[in-house]
Amino acid sequence: MPIFGILVAYHTDVARLDSILTVLTPQCAIVLADNSEDHARSAEIRAVVLRHGGTYLAMNGNQGIGAAQNAALDVARRNGADACLLLDDDSVPAPDIVSVLLAACQALGGCVVVCANALDCGGREIGNVRTHGRRFAPCRDMMSSGSLIPRLVLDEVGSFDGSLFIDGVDFDWGWRAQARGVSIVLTRETSITHRLGEGTAAGVRVPSPVRHYYQYRNVLLLMKRPHTPWRWRMAQAFKLPVKLVLIALLMPPRAARLRHAFAGIRDAVRGVTGRMPPSEPTSHATLH
Repeated sequence: MPIFGILVAYHTDVARLDSILTVLTPQCAIVLADNSEDHARSAEIRAVVLRHGGTYLAMNGNQGIGAAQNAALDVARRNGADACLLLDDDSVPAPDIVSVLLAACQALGGCVVVCANALDCGGREIGNVRTHGRRFAPCRDMMSSGSLIPRLVLDEVGSFDGSLFIDGVDFDWGWRAQARGVSIVLTRETSITHRLGEGTAAGVRVPSPVRHYYQYRNVLLLMKRPHTPWRWRMAQAFKLPVKLVLIALLMPPRAARLRHAFAGIRDAVRGVTGRMPPSEPTSHATLH
Protein backbone atom coordinates (compact mmCIF):
# COMPACT_ATOMS: atom_id res chain seq x y z
CA MET A 1 0.00 0.00 0.00
CA PRO A 2 1.91 3.10 -1.19
CA ILE A 3 2.06 5.75 1.56
CA PHE A 4 3.59 9.18 0.96
CA GLY A 5 4.83 11.68 3.52
CA ILE A 6 3.93 15.24 2.50
CA LEU A 7 6.06 18.06 3.90
CA VAL A 8 6.20 21.81 3.31
CA ALA A 9 9.43 23.70 3.97
CA TYR A 10 9.96 27.40 4.55
CA HIS A 11 13.49 28.47 5.53
CA THR A 12 13.59 25.21 7.43
CA ASP A 13 16.12 24.21 10.07
CA VAL A 14 18.05 21.79 7.87
CA ALA A 15 19.40 19.70 10.75
CA ARG A 16 15.88 19.25 12.11
CA LEU A 17 14.59 18.34 8.66
CA ASP A 18 17.34 15.74 8.35
CA SER A 19 16.21 14.24 11.69
CA ILE A 20 12.59 14.15 10.52
CA LEU A 21 13.46 12.44 7.25
CA THR A 22 15.73 9.96 9.02
CA VAL A 23 12.68 8.80 10.99
CA LEU A 24 10.20 9.05 8.12
CA THR A 25 12.07 7.62 5.13
CA PRO A 26 11.98 3.97 6.32
CA GLN A 27 8.21 4.28 6.71
CA CYS A 28 7.04 5.95 3.49
CA ALA A 29 7.99 7.80 0.32
CA ILE A 30 8.68 11.53 0.69
CA VAL A 31 7.47 14.56 -1.26
CA LEU A 32 8.60 17.96 0.01
CA ALA A 33 7.35 21.26 -1.41
CA ASP A 34 9.75 24.11 -0.65
CA ASN A 35 8.33 27.61 -0.13
CA SER A 36 11.71 29.06 0.85
CA GLU A 37 12.77 32.37 -0.66
CA ASP A 38 16.46 32.04 0.17
CA HIS A 39 18.29 30.21 -2.63
CA ALA A 40 21.11 28.99 -0.41
CA ARG A 41 18.69 27.52 2.12
CA SER A 42 16.64 25.94 -0.67
CA ALA A 43 19.78 24.27 -2.00
CA GLU A 44 20.46 22.80 1.45
CA ILE A 45 16.88 21.59 1.80
CA ARG A 46 16.95 20.03 -1.66
CA ALA A 47 20.21 18.22 -0.88
CA VAL A 48 18.78 16.73 2.32
CA VAL A 49 15.59 15.57 0.59
CA LEU A 50 17.46 13.96 -2.31
CA ARG A 51 19.93 12.30 0.05
CA HIS A 52 16.96 10.59 1.70
CA GLY A 53 15.56 9.50 -1.67
CA GLY A 54 12.64 11.93 -1.60
CA THR A 55 11.04 14.12 -4.25
CA TYR A 56 11.82 17.84 -4.01
CA LEU A 57 9.42 20.46 -5.41
CA ALA A 58 10.55 24.08 -5.70
CA MET A 59 7.56 26.40 -5.26
CA ASN A 60 9.65 29.37 -6.50
CA GLY A 61 8.87 31.55 -3.53
CA ASN A 62 6.42 31.41 -0.67
CA GLN A 63 3.10 30.32 -2.16
CA GLY A 64 1.57 29.51 1.23
CA ILE A 65 1.07 26.20 2.96
CA GLY A 66 -2.16 25.23 1.20
CA ALA A 67 -0.76 25.66 -2.31
CA ALA A 68 2.42 23.80 -1.36
CA GLN A 69 0.48 20.91 0.20
CA ASN A 70 -1.70 20.68 -2.89
CA ALA A 71 1.34 20.54 -5.18
CA ALA A 72 2.96 17.78 -3.13
CA LEU A 73 -0.30 15.84 -2.87
CA ASP A 74 -0.72 16.00 -6.65
CA VAL A 75 2.73 14.41 -7.10
CA ALA A 76 1.91 11.70 -4.56
CA ARG A 77 -1.38 10.84 -6.24
CA ARG A 78 0.22 10.73 -9.68
CA ASN A 79 2.66 8.21 -8.24
CA GLY A 80 -0.08 5.94 -6.92
CA ALA A 81 -0.42 7.04 -3.29
CA ASP A 82 -3.12 5.19 -1.37
CA ALA A 83 -2.76 7.52 1.61
CA CYS A 84 -0.73 10.60 2.53
CA LEU A 85 0.78 11.60 5.87
CA LEU A 86 0.95 15.37 6.26
CA LEU A 87 3.79 16.67 8.38
CA ASP A 88 5.16 20.11 9.25
CA ASP A 89 8.85 20.76 8.81
CA ASP A 90 9.23 21.22 12.58
CA SER A 91 7.24 18.11 13.63
CA VAL A 92 9.31 15.06 14.52
CA PRO A 93 7.24 11.88 14.02
CA ALA A 94 7.37 8.72 16.09
CA PRO A 95 9.22 5.84 14.38
CA ASP A 96 5.95 3.87 14.11
CA ILE A 97 3.67 6.70 13.01
CA VAL A 98 2.77 5.34 9.57
CA SER A 99 2.03 1.77 10.65
CA VAL A 100 0.00 2.88 13.68
CA LEU A 101 -2.08 5.44 11.76
CA LEU A 102 -2.64 3.01 8.90
CA ALA A 103 -3.78 0.28 11.31
CA ALA A 104 -6.14 2.77 12.97
CA CYS A 105 -7.64 3.74 9.60
CA GLN A 106 -8.22 0.09 8.77
CA ALA A 107 -9.69 -0.65 12.21
CA LEU A 108 -12.10 2.28 12.08
CA GLY A 109 -13.09 1.70 8.45
CA GLY A 110 -15.12 3.99 6.24
CA CYS A 111 -14.16 7.56 5.39
CA VAL A 112 -11.80 8.52 8.19
CA VAL A 113 -8.73 10.66 8.80
CA VAL A 114 -6.57 9.60 11.75
CA CYS A 115 -4.30 12.14 13.44
CA ALA A 116 -1.29 11.49 15.65
CA ASN A 117 -1.23 12.99 19.13
CA ALA A 118 0.67 16.32 19.05
CA LEU A 119 3.09 16.75 21.94
CA ASP A 120 5.40 19.57 22.94
CA CYS A 121 9.04 18.96 23.74
CA GLY A 122 8.07 18.11 27.32
CA GLY A 123 5.64 15.39 26.22
CA ARG A 124 2.49 17.40 26.97
CA GLU A 125 -0.52 17.24 24.64
CA ILE A 126 -0.84 20.53 22.74
CA GLY A 127 -3.66 19.95 20.27
CA ASN A 128 -7.28 21.04 20.62
CA VAL A 129 -8.27 17.51 21.71
CA ARG A 130 -7.17 15.63 24.82
CA THR A 131 -7.24 11.84 24.67
CA HIS A 132 -7.70 11.36 28.44
CA GLY A 133 -6.30 7.85 28.09
CA ARG A 134 -8.68 6.83 25.31
CA ARG A 135 -7.36 5.02 22.26
CA PHE A 136 -9.32 7.30 19.92
CA ALA A 137 -10.95 10.69 20.40
CA PRO A 138 -13.14 12.58 17.90
CA CYS A 139 -11.45 15.70 16.58
CA ARG A 140 -13.52 18.65 15.35
CA ASP A 141 -10.60 20.96 14.54
CA MET A 142 -8.01 19.09 12.52
CA MET A 143 -4.31 19.91 12.77
CA SER A 144 -2.84 18.72 9.49
CA SER A 145 0.60 17.81 10.81
CA GLY A 146 0.56 14.14 11.78
CA SER A 147 -2.67 13.33 9.93
CA LEU A 148 -2.98 10.31 7.63
CA ILE A 149 -5.48 10.98 4.84
CA PRO A 150 -6.60 8.08 2.62
CA ARG A 151 -6.77 8.80 -1.09
CA LEU A 152 -10.51 8.20 -1.24
CA VAL A 153 -10.96 10.99 1.31
CA LEU A 154 -8.66 13.34 -0.61
CA ASP A 155 -10.63 12.63 -3.77
CA GLU A 156 -13.94 13.24 -1.98
CA VAL A 157 -13.03 16.44 -0.14
CA GLY A 158 -10.70 18.07 -2.65
CA SER A 159 -7.75 20.39 -2.26
CA PHE A 160 -6.66 22.58 0.63
CA ASP A 161 -7.68 26.23 0.29
CA GLY A 162 -4.53 27.98 -0.86
CA SER A 163 -6.23 31.39 -0.68
CA LEU A 164 -5.96 31.32 3.13
CA PHE A 165 -2.17 31.13 2.72
CA ILE A 166 -1.37 29.77 6.20
CA ASP A 167 -3.59 30.01 9.28
CA GLY A 168 -6.80 28.00 9.26
CA VAL A 169 -5.97 25.97 6.14
CA ASP A 170 -6.16 22.66 8.01
CA PHE A 171 -9.23 23.62 10.05
CA ASP A 172 -11.11 24.62 6.90
CA TRP A 173 -10.24 21.37 5.12
CA GLY A 174 -11.24 19.30 8.14
CA TRP A 175 -14.59 21.04 8.46
CA ARG A 176 -15.28 20.53 4.76
CA ALA A 177 -14.38 16.88 5.19
CA GLN A 178 -16.75 16.45 8.12
CA ALA A 179 -19.53 18.18 6.17
CA ARG A 180 -19.09 15.39 3.60
CA GLY A 181 -19.38 12.65 6.21
CA VAL A 182 -15.68 12.08 6.93
CA SER A 183 -14.73 11.25 10.52
CA ILE A 184 -11.60 12.86 11.96
CA VAL A 185 -10.09 11.00 14.88
CA LEU A 186 -7.08 11.54 17.14
CA THR A 187 -5.15 8.54 18.43
CA ARG A 188 -2.84 8.47 21.44
CA GLU A 189 -1.01 5.39 20.13
CA THR A 190 1.51 7.43 18.14
CA SER A 191 2.67 11.03 18.22
CA ILE A 192 4.51 13.94 16.70
CA THR A 193 6.68 16.32 18.69
CA HIS A 194 5.68 19.75 17.49
CA ARG A 195 6.98 23.28 17.95
CA LEU A 196 4.42 26.11 18.13
CA GLY A 197 5.03 29.84 18.27
CA GLU A 198 8.29 31.68 18.79
CA GLY A 199 8.13 32.33 22.51
CA THR A 200 5.74 32.85 25.39
CA ALA A 201 4.16 35.77 27.20
CA ALA A 202 2.47 35.08 30.52
CA GLY A 203 2.61 31.38 29.64
CA VAL A 204 0.84 31.89 26.30
CA ARG A 205 2.49 30.81 23.02
CA VAL A 206 3.34 33.88 20.97
CA PRO A 207 3.63 33.81 17.16
CA SER A 208 5.64 36.18 15.01
CA PRO A 209 3.94 39.60 14.51
CA VAL A 210 2.89 38.97 10.91
CA ARG A 211 0.95 35.87 11.91
CA HIS A 212 -1.57 38.13 13.64
CA TYR A 213 -2.52 39.41 10.19
CA TYR A 214 -3.35 35.92 8.92
CA GLN A 215 -4.95 34.83 12.18
CA TYR A 216 -7.37 37.76 12.36
CA ARG A 217 -8.09 37.88 8.63
CA ASN A 218 -8.62 34.15 8.23
CA VAL A 219 -10.69 33.68 11.38
CA LEU A 220 -13.07 36.37 10.13
CA LEU A 221 -13.14 34.86 6.63
CA LEU A 222 -13.81 31.37 8.02
CA MET A 223 -16.63 32.65 10.20
CA LYS A 224 -18.56 33.38 7.00
CA ARG A 225 -18.27 29.86 5.57
CA PRO A 226 -21.24 27.51 5.90
CA HIS A 227 -19.21 24.48 7.03
CA THR A 228 -17.52 26.35 9.91
CA PRO A 229 -18.88 25.07 13.27
CA TRP A 230 -21.04 27.54 15.17
CA ARG A 231 -19.34 26.78 18.49
CA TRP A 232 -15.99 27.69 16.95
CA ARG A 233 -17.42 30.93 15.57
CA MET A 234 -18.82 31.92 18.96
CA ALA A 235 -15.54 31.06 20.70
CA GLN A 236 -13.58 33.18 18.23
CA ALA A 237 -15.99 36.09 18.62
CA PHE A 238 -14.97 36.12 22.29
CA LYS A 239 -11.26 35.38 21.79
CA LEU A 240 -10.41 37.91 19.09
CA PRO A 241 -11.01 41.07 21.18
CA VAL A 242 -9.42 39.45 24.24
CA LYS A 243 -6.30 38.68 22.20
CA LEU A 244 -6.09 42.31 21.11
CA VAL A 245 -6.01 43.36 24.76
CA LEU A 246 -3.33 40.76 25.55
CA ILE A 247 -1.25 41.92 22.58
CA ALA A 248 -1.49 45.53 23.73
CA LEU A 249 -0.49 44.66 27.30
CA LEU A 250 1.88 41.70 27.12
CA MET A 251 3.34 41.02 23.68
CA PRO A 252 6.11 43.26 22.40
CA PRO A 253 6.61 44.57 19.78
CA ARG A 254 3.07 45.72 20.53
CA ALA A 255 2.74 48.31 17.76
CA ALA A 256 3.80 45.88 15.02
CA ARG A 257 1.50 43.15 16.33
CA LEU A 258 -1.50 45.46 16.58
CA ARG A 259 -0.80 46.93 13.14
CA HIS A 260 -0.83 43.47 11.58
CA ALA A 261 -3.94 42.40 13.50
CA PHE A 262 -5.92 45.46 12.40
CA ALA A 263 -4.67 45.06 8.82
CA GLY A 264 -6.03 41.51 8.92
CA ILE A 265 -9.40 42.73 10.16
CA ARG A 266 -9.49 45.38 7.42
CA ASP A 267 -8.65 42.86 4.69
CA ALA A 268 -11.21 40.36 5.97
CA VAL A 269 -13.87 43.04 5.56
CA ARG A 270 -12.57 43.72 2.04
CA GLY A 271 -12.48 40.02 1.17
CA VAL A 272 -8.72 40.02 0.54
CA THR A 273 -7.15 36.55 0.39
CA GLY A 274 -3.75 35.08 -0.42
CA ARG A 275 -0.44 36.42 0.77
CA MET A 276 -0.44 39.61 2.83
CA PRO A 277 -0.25 42.61 0.48
CA PRO A 278 3.26 44.05 0.11
CA SER A 279 2.15 47.37 1.60
CA GLU A 280 2.37 45.65 5.00
CA PRO A 281 6.04 45.51 6.15
CA THR A 282 7.40 42.03 6.80
CA SER A 283 10.53 39.91 6.58
CA HIS A 284 11.55 36.35 5.80
CA ALA A 285 11.76 35.55 9.50
CA THR A 286 8.16 36.48 10.23
CA LEU A 287 6.40 34.52 7.52
CA HIS A 288 6.80 31.04 9.00
